[in-house]
Amino acid sequence: MLNFLRKFRRKEMKGTRYLKYAIGEIVLVVIGILIALTINNWNEERRSKEQLKGYLVGIQKNLQSDTTNIRVINRRYKAANRNAVLFMNGLLQDEYSMQVLAGAIIAFGEKYVTIDQSGFESLKSSGYISKLQGTDLESSLFKYYNYYQSVQQIEISYNTFIENMEVRIFDRSSQETIDAMKFLNFGTSEATNTSVPMNEVVKSIYTDPHVIGAMGRAAQENTPHYDTLLSHGIQLLKLLQDEIQ
Repeated sequence: MLNFLRKFRRKEMKGTRYLKYAIGEIVLVVIGILIALTINNWNEERRSKEQLKGYLVGIQKNLQSDTTNIRVINRRYKAANRNAVLFMNGLLQDEYSMQVLAGAIIAFGEKYVTIDQSGFESLKSSGYISKLQGTDLESSLFKYYNYYQSVQQIEISYNTFIENMEVRIFDRSSQETIDAMKFLNFGTSEATNTSVPMNEVVKSIYTDPHVIGAMGRAAQENTPHYDTLLSHGIQLLKLLQDEIQ
């Protein structure tokens, strides 16, 4: 009986050791799997960050070009406004200055700012923009590109009106049109050879209702939409630089 109990205890002890060994093996396997998953997740996160950084660098390059373009258009816009104001002031005082008219002609130039949205569109298509959710950078991105849509609407309204006025300027006699074109092309230079004295050509252009309409619109166009767009772009560039670094 005693021998039987001793043998049973030995078997029980061996079984316990095997169970502990098996549990230990399972624990080691589980730990190994968890370590592997952690490393894999870390690698995936690192790759995601690199991918996101690549998209942000693309947007940064777009913005560097955009801000230069916005500044150029903004200078033209403000110059057209200033010169149109001078034109309207002269008109109200019956003063028809060739120099003022020559400067005011730039109001007839189209003013469309074009920004490169390729980087932003790529970021949205990739799905990586979700990693910016709730951040100042995400807010700044949408603020800049959404405001650009508003600027486009302002530009379309302004340029369409100016273009319509410009076309109607030529609803005059052939000779008057030729004289006007000579002035528009040569300004006050001696190269002009008009059918009537230059001061009469200048007055006829000054008092043309379509010229007055265009200049009146340009004189009223002093909203800071380009300044605002530029401000949004500069702020976005700063946030991009911080994120990329």
